[in-house]
Formats: sequence, C-alpha cells, structure tokens
Amino acid sequence: MISKCTIIAFTCALLTICESAFVDTLTKCEVDDKACLKELTQKMFIKIAPTGVPEYNIPPYDPLELKGIKVPILGLLTITIEEGTARGIKDCVFNKFNVNIKKGYLSMALTCDLDVDVKVKLGDINEVIQNTLGTKAIEGSGSAKLKLDKLHIKIKYFYDIVKRDDGKIYIDCKPEEAVYDYEVGDAKILLEKLFIGGVDVAKQVNGILQPNTKVLVSTFGSEFFKVAKNVVADIVHAIFDKTSTDHFISTDLSPHVKNA
Repeated sequence: MISKCTIIAFTCALLTICESAFVDTLTKCEVDDKACLKELTQKMFIKIAPTGVPEYNIPPYDPLELKGIKVPILGLLTITIEEGTARGIKDCVFNKFNVNIKKGYLSMALTCDLDVDVKVKLGDINEVIQNTLGTKAIEGSGSAKLKLDKLHIKIKYFYDIVKRDDGKIYIDCKPEEAVYDYEVGDAKILLEKLFIGGVDVAKQVNGILQPNTKVLVSTFGSEFFKVAKNVVADIVHAIFDKTSTDHFISTDLSPHVKNA
C-alpha cells in the first residue's frame, strides 16, 4: 500500500521536474549581447509555440485560436469571426532585439507570414449589397481564408528589475505601458462559402471585397492585433514573473535592482 507521504513526495518531485523542463531549455546571455538575446528569444518562441508551457499556464499559440472578432467593412456589412485559427506564428522571425537596462525597457521587431482560416457571420448588410446580390437578407454565414504576408510587428516593453523574497532577481513587467505597432506587407482574402438567404454568394461578395482588400485587412489587422498583443503580453509576463534572471542572464543585475 502506497502511503500518503509517498504520494505527496512523488507529486512534489513531479512538479519540480515539470518546472525545470522549461528553465533547462534556456541559455544565458550577457544583458548587452543583442545577438545572443535575439537567438534565445527566437528559439524559445519556436519551441513553446505548439505546446505552450503548462507549468506557467501558457497555452499553445500556434495555431492561435480566434473568436468573436467583429469587423465593419466600409459601412456595407459587418463580418464577425465566430471561430478560427491563425497558423505560422512559430515561424515568425525576430529581426531585432534590444535591452536598455538603465531605462528599463526591451524592444523587439519581428516579421510573420500567417495563414488564417475562419468561420464567419455577416450582419448589417445594407441595401447596396442586398441589391447587388439580389436578396433582402441582412445576415449570412460561411468560411474564409486570409493570408497575411510580411506582417511586421514592433514591440517596446517596459519593466523594473526587482529582488523577491526568495533572494533572486526577477523582471517585473509593466504591460500597461507597452507600445505596439504593426504593418502588413501584403494580404489576400478569399470567402470560400458564403450563404445569404440560402444562396452561396461567395463569388459575388469576393468581387466586392477584392478591390477593398487593403481597407479590409487594415480593419481586420487592427482587431487581430489586439488579440495577438494580449497573447504576447501574457507570455512575456508569465515567463518573466516565474523565471528568475539567473536562468537566462549571465550579467550581474544587482546594481539595477529597484527595491534593494
């Protein structure tokens, strides 16, 4: 018969092993070694994208689940993404990575090519669209594909360096001060099926949307980016909050501790 103490000891050991699994994948960099930090971030991003980090409560983010994104299109109609996925995040390339230890911020730039598959619902279809499609229906539903090429993302993240009760140094994030920017190099959208009033009008609606791809992508990109930046913020905060700097920074950061 297995004793209660044995079960508790086994559970503690298992948790310790799980916790060390992510930490053990990290390499150490000097805080001013931009190339090393960029490589570390790139490898970490690729490794955890499909699996997440369970012990840090970070879910997988490639594919990234999308839901409830509402996009108004030129006052003609509203497209709501009921559910879908964005793939290709793990293949994003980090172009720049910089840490300013004195001013307390890190900045990064990355480029992504993403494939988005979604189920959509159309609403608020105005009379112009109704007349073009020959229907009085004001709602519809279907599926669509969106391809975002050369999505350039810039992030500036602020933090304090602090010492906690365990005697170790951590990066204390300030997500509310983060600055994000993005630009889409090229984009394509294709409605595969779209039923309005029981009729598949995907071809006609594609004809309406294609000339307005830039406007559509700009609007969708803004809403998609809100989702993406929240994911990034959650990942950065979870990793820094639970991982002391001695696991990935070889520089002595004690002179920069704010609460010493």
